[in-house]
Amino acid sequence: MASRVMDRRQLDELDSMWKAPGLVPTLVAVMAAFGGWSLLMPVIPQAILDDGGGTSLAGAYTGVFMAATVLTQTQTPRMCRRLGYGMTMLISGLFLGLPTILHIFGTDAALVLIIAVLRGMGFGALTVAESALIAELVPMKFLGKASGVLGVAVGLSELIFLPLGLIIADKTGSYTPVYVL
Repeated sequence: MASRVMDRRQLDELDSMWKAPGLVPTLVAVMAAFGGWSLLMPVIPQAILDDGGGTSLAGAYTGVFMAATVLTQTQTPRMCRRLGYGMTMLISGLFLGLPTILHIFGTDAALVLIIAVLRGMGFGALTVAESALIAELVPMKFLGKASGVLGVAVGLSELIFLPLGLIIADKTGSYTPVYVL
């Protein structure tokens, strides 16, 4: 049953949200996306400060990231309708993850802010697409439970990965392994 597409009527007949095709892989994707985001959230500003970039640049990175996130979130429903959830999540995941490797080249203000825009766009689209997909995957009667499980996946991922980036950087003496991870 999980290998074929279900129509809404068949979906509504499920007796458990865990039987909804695609729910578990989506939750894994959510955990991976928020894990990657959480891993870097404290690391990049700290790396900027350690490299002498100053508090203004460290703060600007976060501000630009969040501005790009919010602006992108307004356009994500259109992207999901046009490309579908899977392709939207793939593209946004690449935008969130791949630019991070560019931090290896330094913390020049222009580079840092370009990376912040690209990653913010990826994060914004990913958060909207993943949340909207959950609502499409499960029967309406399980939407509250599925939303709660989504929250647990996000929270658990952040709990694990938020401190991990700084721990890895501290133990290795370099931010590079965190950027690569």
